[in-house]
Amino acid sequence: MRHPARHDEALAWLAPYGPDLAWGFTNHHPMVVEALYALGRGEAALPWLEAHRDGLVPRDDPREAIAGDGHEALGRPERFADWEVRIQADLGRRPWRAVVGEWGARLAPGAAGAATHGLIRTAHAARALGEADTELRRAELAAGIAYWAATYQQLPAAAPAVVETGPASEALRYVPMIRDTRPEAGSIVDAFRSLDACPAFASVIHRLDVARDPDAVVAGPTATFSAALPANPE
Repeated sequence: MRHPARHDEALAWLAPYGPDLAWGFTNHHPMVVEALYALGRGEAALPWLEAHRDGLVPRDDPREAIAGDGHEALGRPERFADWEVRIQADLGRRPWRAVVGEWGARLAPGAAGAATHGLIRTAHAARALGEADTELRRAELAAGIAYWAATYQQLPAAAPAVVETGPASEALRYVPMIRDTRPEAGSIVDAFRSLDACPAFASVIHRLDVARDPDAVVAGPTATFSAALPANPE
């Protein structure tokens, strides 16, 4: 059985902490909490948080207001708290689904940032809000969208050419292996950044057909790369 109050209690526990861990990786704690709640294991959330305090760092204070479309603040992790204030203001004026729809469309080109964890955190928060609309869950949604904006990173893309589009499995055939150019160490974030030095990738990205049902568009690459990863373990 799900207990909304238990989930919100865990979100309140997390409220003082920022979106990244002390060693630089993304703070997954809010996503773990939501997943436990969604699986009916909400009673495990607080004990898990207590056991995994290491690495949590205090949230930064806002610096300056984000005006207009916020373009100058995109992809700037140090502006996370400023983005939170901006998104919280939007959520105070409009239904949360409308805010997700607008910012999701704006931020979609930069979803690769922080290894897609801004998008992932936003999705967890939206699922929780779909279960119960509370102040703490709205704050978590603001944090998810803010992290997405602060870590915004567009993948390299050449000017669109007249190419045949298709599913991810077909587009992947045109992507060369980049073992010689990718970083030998580092995170998946570093690997994404290394794509800037891979011109062949930029010329292929438009081959993916995205003009279909969104569920099919997402499912296609997911299935393709689930097979590609074990086939290319290096």
